[in-house]
Amino acid sequence: MLKPPVEWAAQNCTLRDNVSELPGSLRLFQYAQEPVNSLVNPQVQKVTLCWGSQSSKTTSMYAGVAYLLSEFPKDTLWIMPSAENARAFSKGRWLPFVEDCAPLRAQCPLSAATGRIDSDKITNMRQEFLNCTLTFAGAGSENNVKSAPIAYLVLDEIDEIDPDIRLAALERIKGRRE
Repeated sequence: MLKPPVEWAAQNCTLRDNVSELPGSLRLFQYAQEPVNSLVNPQVQKVTLCWGSQSSKTTSMYAGVAYLLSEFPKDTLWIMPSAENARAFSKGRWLPFVEDCAPLRAQCPLSAATGRIDSDKITNMRQEFLNCTLTFAGAGSENNVKSAPIAYLVLDEIDEIDPDIRLAALERIKGRRE
């Protein structure tokens, strides 16, 4: 039987000291546990995180996305206000998180030449895991969000994303979620 996402994250995910004042195992605040655990409830179609700045929204998203990609791998689109935001976030925070999360790291294809994570398939903006793809995009253009059907959508800093871009992104998930 699968563990709930919060338990899975505590067991499998760690935060580095450049990401958290409390580096180590990822332990979500009490108020974040229910939204993250609801990601696997088939009756839940949308999870919205709305609380103060620097209060673990992004960490909660790490945990949820890591769990989904590891346990229920499906193509995912993570949209941030700009491509620069997405690239900086992916390079500085998400990819180190992937390296430190054994189940996600196990989903990374390896280079035949080096035996290390294949940097042609796992890039800042697109990570082609063994069973699914995670794409980061900036919300600057509708074309950025129209690339392919997806099962999971993360709209990060949604208040900074144009409503038309949000609607275009939501069109990507129609009929894909099981």
